[in-house]
Amino acid sequence: MANLDLTRGILTELGLGEELVRYVADRPGHDRRYALDCAKMRALGWQPQVDFAEGLARTVAWYAEHRDWWQRSSRCEWRAVLRAPVSGTFELTGGAGLRRHRGHRSHRAATS
Repeated sequence: MANLDLTRGILTELGLGEELVRYVADRPGHDRRYALDCAKMRALGWQPQVDFAEGLARTVAWYAEHRDWWQRSSRCEWRAVLRAPVSGTFELTGGAGLRRHRGHRSHRAATS
């Protein structure tokens, strides 16, 4: 699926038009495609519980219903993470917090 097709699907779920799409020049090294192959997972018996269209609709609905969560996260914690030196791994914790693994200071402590 092309990025533009996914964008159109999101806009459709939101009841918005394609006039909101802004076309920009490709950046150097831009990925032309993102190849995902689920064959090994399927060989182990995995299969999706919902099809892509239903999953997209559920995802868009979740973000619409939880606006306070992602707006708080994007304003505060994610910006700090993007400015922080990359070291170790992070995980999303309850309450939109981030926790750094492998003995590093917690994200909250590092940005307070």
